[in-house]
Amino acid sequence: MTFEKLENLNGQIAIVTGANGGMGRAICEKLARLGASVYGIVRSKDTELQSFLDTLGTGHKAVIAD
Repeated sequence: MTFEKLENLNGQIAIVTGANGGMGRAICEKLARLGASVYGIVRSKDTELQSFLDTLGTGHKAVIAD
């Protein structure tokens, strides 16, 4: 599925692996702008990612998983 087909993700949860990388961050940003609550999955604590997600609005979280 491409982003062009997505219009409204309000009330949806998006899980993005590799969220602290360039492409992962871009995907997090796009999904958040479409209204999804974004859970960015990273391998280790990344306070910079959480700060970035906070700039996109409320309801977004950086989650550590390995």
